[in-house]
Amino acid sequence: MTAIFVTGASGILGYALAGDLARRGRDVTAITRSPLPGPVPGGLRRILTADPLIPDWVAAQDATIVHFAGLSRVAHGFADWDTLERSEIAPQVGMLDGLATRGWRGHMVYVSSAAVYAPDARLPIAEDAPLAAETEYGRQKIALEAAHAEAAAAEGRALTILRVANPYGMTAGRDRGVIPLVIDAAQRGTRFTVNGTGREMRDYLHVDDLCAAFRATIDRPPEAGSPRILNLGSGTGTTLPEIIALVEAAVGRAVDYRFAPADVGSSVLSIDRINTVLGWAPRIPLDEGIARLAGAR
Repeated sequence: MTAIFVTGASGILGYALAGDLARRGRDVTAITRSPLPGPVPGGLRRILTADPLIPDWVAAQDATIVHFAGLSRVAHGFADWDTLERSEIAPQVGMLDGLATRGWRGHMVYVSSAAVYAPDARLPIAEDAPLAAETEYGRQKIALEAAHAEAAAAEGRALTILRVANPYGMTAGRDRGVIPLVIDAAQRGTRFTVNGTGREMRDYLHVDDLCAAFRATIDRPPEAGSPRILNLGSGTGTTLPEIIALVEAAVGRAVDYRFAPADVGSSVLSIDRINTVLGWAPRIPLDEGIARLAGAR
């Protein structure tokens, strides 16, 4: 059984995946600098408190690394690009150098984002669409995708880059996503603000489907030295008023919301490639996923 290391396990997605793998009997180790956002998942026997960017923790040269650790917020202010590069990108590149020094030759699964794509990209967005991120978060993801690809080619390692849409359904920690915010507004009777016209679409993927896609990625690594890039989303666009209607149906209460002017684009990912390469497709309908999450809050 291949050893799996999940970095950034104190984040809600890393935590969810580490728990999912552990419950399925996988040989998984959670790497985290901070406490987990919830109880230790059943079956998760190895939790290492360590700096994920100093990879002394890699115990097997053929291990799979699922790399969540890094900048996690889209709305994160930096004074300039040099500051971002120095504080976020350089340490990540240092991790790749550290892995090379240790002779690691496993499969890197780098968790990127749909935020790398241009805001006016043609929908649904395929993996070969232009990269032109508007945010610092997206720009550093583009830079790190390139760094991972360069390292994989130079070291002859297997690399999968997963460009993740908008996951939801996580119940541990603080999820800043729009769906839990709408649920909270419905349950607490507070007002919710819809930025934009309400016609803009986003791609929402339930965390259980996300974990299934990661398992398929781990089990079917690409050839060493031939990086692959896969979108990971639902392939379906949903507007905020549609989300609000689904939440109202799940909670049984109306949401008080208003519109606010904002320059907001649409983002819906094509999932044709991941379906072809891995045979994966999402299974949880949005209304079911929202009802599950509302019942858990």
